[in-house]
Amino acid sequence: MVKVGVVIPQYGVSFRTVFKFARISEKLGYDSLWIEDHLTPWQLPPGKGALECFTTLSYIASITKKPLIGTLVTNVIYRHPAILAKSAATIDRISGGRLVLGLGLGWYEDEIRAFNIPYPPLKQRIEMLSELIDYLKKLWASKGKVNFKGKYFKLERAYFNPKPIQKPYPPIIIGTGGEKKMLKLVAEKADGWNYGALTPEEFKRKALVLRKHCESVGRDFNEIEKSLELYVFIAETLEKAETMKKHYWEAIPKGNKLQHIIQDIYMKTALTGSPGDVEAQLKEYIRAGVDHFTLVFPGKYRLEMLEIFGKKVLSNL
Repeated sequence: MVKVGVVIPQYGVSFRTVFKFARISEKLGYDSLWIEDHLTPWQLPPGKGALECFTTLSYIASITKKPLIGTLVTNVIYRHPAILAKSAATIDRISGGRLVLGLGLGWYEDEIRAFNIPYPPLKQRIEMLSELIDYLKKLWASKGKVNFKGKYFKLERAYFNPKPIQKPYPPIIIGTGGEKKMLKLVAEKADGWNYGALTPEEFKRKALVLRKHCESVGRDFNEIEKSLELYVFIAETLEKAETMKKHYWEAIPKGNKLQHIIQDIYMKTALTGSPGDVEAQLKEYIRAGVDHFTLVFPGKYRLEMLEIFGKKVLSNL
């Protein structure tokens, strides 16, 4: 059965909004709650506030009981792997074994440069991510002193306790659209794949690439959960949904940087319309092979849209 999750607001909002959004999402029956990992917003003006990923996720873990909780996604350059491993294991324990760790390469260059974060070339970051996954799995699953010797990361007789609740370790998903190397890495080492703002046909094509990589490495394609992030503008009528979408578009920054291009693609692929319209659009994606939706309800109408979707669409999928 398809899962439906929501991305919790974290840019330009207070923890009161996080609390309300998370608790209502759980009450309505959403399957998962997600937090992005950025130091500044990428959809809004960078001067707006951004709540930190792992501390916010810990808070969400403490105020909910059932939904999966996850990072969408953290990346290989923002944290030392030992700190990442410890944070993730602790959140898995706080949540009672509900963590999904989403990983990626890092892409938001304005943020990276502003905070003087080392930003290795793409090839190196791919190698680092592959090694990071091995490092995390070994640290989480091994008993006693742990040793690891990689090109980028090392462990020398390291004790790591307490372990995550989930055995042998929490699910790891990779957020990527890279077809040659990154989807192959998904096939080799990940439990799930996430990407965003694809049409149903685009999703099917990338999933076919992933399937071929699975065949080449001897992996069962069906073992890998395929998830997709989409914007949603939903209202009682198509006209009202289009107005909500227009208001959001008018409020967001424009430009030719990557963050602007990405948001433009999300807007073009946004699920838009009445509950019946949005349900029909989602079912096209389900037929295309999506296992898990991670939905974003953008802008000032976010709570209203969350509730309409939860009450009039969620149970029909």
